[in-house]
Amino acid sequence: MNKRLLIADDHPLYREAVRGQVERLIPGATIDEAASLEEALAFHGRYDLIVVDFQMPGMTIDAGVPRLVAAFPGCPVAMMSGVARPREVRAALKAGARGFLPKTLPAAALAAALEILFAGGTYVPLETVLDEESGDEIASDTPVRAVPSWMESLSPRDRRILVAIGRGLTNKEIARELELAEVTIKVNLQQIFRKIGARTRSEAAVIAVRAGLLGD
Repeated sequence: MNKRLLIADDHPLYREAVRGQVERLIPGATIDEAASLEEALAFHGRYDLIVVDFQMPGMTIDAGVPRLVAAFPGCPVAMMSGVARPREVRAALKAGARGFLPKTLPAAALAAALEILFAGGTYVPLETVLDEESGDEIASDTPVRAVPSWMESLSPRDRRILVAIGRGLTNKEIARELELAEVTIKVNLQQIFRKIGARTRSEAAVIAVRAGLLGD
């Protein structure tokens, strides 16, 4: 089944940037766009992810996020912002958001964050996991994962292979699922192991799980 995404931001250029990453990550995904909270709430149906700018018209963290969570039950909501202050990240998670995406994220990091969210994980940027002023960890009932530094070095194919390793698939099964030659999977795995610092298939599977690539 194709993924369905709702992007709500009053800046068309950023909506286009997120759309581009999703289309590269998941070809054939259905993407709807809104420029305000009310426009977003006017959509209906099942979504796999909703990405929302918390400063767009009508949007607030404490009121807007709960409305979206209630309107689209079971769908993860991720907040976007030009900056990611720890107090705002905490507020978003407390209100029910599953992620916080700074608009300064490089393209590769944004793709990795989206993949974590689509897989059912929770993403916040690494620099906000600890509050710079108090040193307190961000409090949330949901496990929070920051994208590891090696994630940006992985291509979309690398990440799909790593997820498959985490699921326990064999090279033959991965090749069949991705419609690639088995020898191609073997070569890719060697490259992936070097990038993530894994020595064995089991280590790679553990790393994939800890990074949140398989969801919770």
